[in-house]
Amino acid sequence: MKTQLEETTKRILLTEFNTVTAVNKFIINIEELESAKFKRSQDAKTKIMESIDSMHSDITKKVFNSENEKKENVNGVEDLVETFIRIKEWLKKLEVVNVTLVFRPSVKFIKKIHNWFIENVDSQVILSFKIDSLIGGGLVVIYKGLYLDLSLENRLSDYFTSNKDAVISKLQKGI
Repeated sequence: MKTQLEETTKRILLTEFNTVTAVNKFIINIEELESAKFKRSQDAKTKIMESIDSMHSDITKKVFNSENEKKENVNGVEDLVETFIRIKEWLKKLEVVNVTLVFRPSVKFIKKIHNWFIENVDSQVILSFKIDSLIGGGLVVIYKGLYLDLSLENRLSDYFTSNKDAVISKLQKGI
């Protein structure tokens, strides 16, 4: 049995699961598979196959095909469950990018931000979103302990601080 996931498998997973919420839901499904694995009855095997079918069956098929490309392939229910356990462990190790927005992001927006991070920063990240109306607009990003404030609140504060005399002058001329 293999110990590493295929790169194709990782790409499939990152395409499908780009947020902490989605990853956590998938991990719960995998943990249900793990618990059924230890039961040796035919009912347990049936339950495992039903769980695999119900949890993102298209992803399951893609992962099975990806992991089966090499000689060390996935054979049978036990190997498939072991593959999902490896997937769970890999998903838990992904770096998280925390993004604060003033609005609830659409699926299209999430994919766009996720793809940007994968292409430009780190190929193995997932996103966590927080909604905060106090930032006014823009976004705040926290990644590996680094803080990037691109919020409207911060931009306006910086503008008024760095242009204090000009702002006061313009306001006084209008009076």
